[in-house]
Amino acid sequence: MAAFFGSAALTPIAITYGYFSESLPEWYLTETDHAIISTVNLGKWQETCFATIYNLKCKIRRALGRKVLPRRQRLSRAQREAVVTRFILALSDQQLVTGLAILAGTVANQCTLSGYDFKMAFSLAWFSSITHLATLDVLRDYLIKHRTVRKWRIWGMVGMLILLIYFLGVASNLDPTIPAQCIFEIRNISIFQWSSVVVLYIPVLVITVIFLVANY
Repeated sequence: MAAFFGSAALTPIAITYGYFSESLPEWYLTETDHAIISTVNLGKWQETCFATIYNLKCKIRRALGRKVLPRRQRLSRAQREAVVTRFILALSDQQLVTGLAILAGTVANQCTLSGYDFKMAFSLAWFSSITHLATLDVLRDYLIKHRTVRKWRIWGMVGMLILLIYFLGVASNLDPTIPAQCIFEIRNISIFQWSSVVVLYIPVLVITVIFLVANY
């Protein structure tokens, strides 16, 4: 759980760092973005911090009688873009796989999981899905260039959407004190609640699939 939330927290931090450190593709940024980045001037703060650390390391090495190593050159923008993209890609993949694993594991064990456990898993998977979606704009260039990766990611997203709709339908009718499987064994479930889920979210699924196919 700690690793899951740690990865989720690192994702917006990495995106924000890539934005302010000019480590995202140039065409992502507008004039407003450039104005904000120049105002914050993260590069200057980084340079000051790295210079301070380097000087401290030099003093320590001199005190120990060791050779002072030359300072490394700052990475070019292309190199920074590659590093940030790969790091965000790893976080994005982790969120997508984790979300699918949570949903699949919950469905497989819904006979023994209580309604509270079911809804908790639903919330975690929803959070994982939102975190994954936040990375897609940053990964646009990478996904355009890597067709196979894009194809598998699309199938994963569609699978997660289908499972989330299923979870939403079950959770809206579920008593937290009984196992989730009981909902399928009770005859007096509100038809209106199920129909509202179908009316609201099945069109979302259809439109999403059409959009993905049309833009593939």
